[in-house]
Amino acid sequence: MTAQQLISFARGAPSLDIVDVAGLKAAAARAFDTDPAGITAYGTSVGYPPLRQWIADKHGVTVDQVLVTNGSLQADAFLFEHLVKPGDPVVVEKPTYDRTLLSLRAMGATVHQVTLAEDGLDVDELRTLLESGVRPKLAHVIPNYQNPAGVTLSLAKRHTLLTLAAEYGFTIFEDDPYADIR
Repeated sequence: MTAQQLISFARGAPSLDIVDVAGLKAAAARAFDTDPAGITAYGTSVGYPPLRQWIADKHGVTVDQVLVTNGSLQADAFLFEHLVKPGDPVVVEKPTYDRTLLSLRAMGATVHQVTLAEDGLDVDELRTLLESGVRPKLAHVIPNYQNPAGVTLSLAKRHTLLTLAAEYGFTIFEDDPYADIR
């Protein structure tokens, strides 16, 4: 088997056959044409303003609610530092992205892994965990094309997860880099 025939599962990078390379080139050209100073200078700590505005518009929030990060690791670091203290319980999927586990364990969080089924997080297992008295600060989920399992959280389970979060008072951290290819 040649290197071209292998599919690496080492990180969540989409195959180039589904990436719109021509579209990315055109977008980069437009950015250079319309805002050369903005895209070649040091940016703000919260992200490139036009990108923040686009994200805000897409999600129906104000631009002040948008923080652009360099990826999930930086987003993890910001959120975990803000919400998680040593010893705090946190729920993650089993399996999950290994860097998320490393970050949480480095912070001293008590990590509770909840099994994935073919339609995402086992919400019955999560409910049992919560009923046992565990009160997580947050639940980290990758709802679309979960890394590394590749499963997608069903609509019914999304509703159940929201209900459990409201009932038991935990934050859902949705790490969803693949939403737009779903």
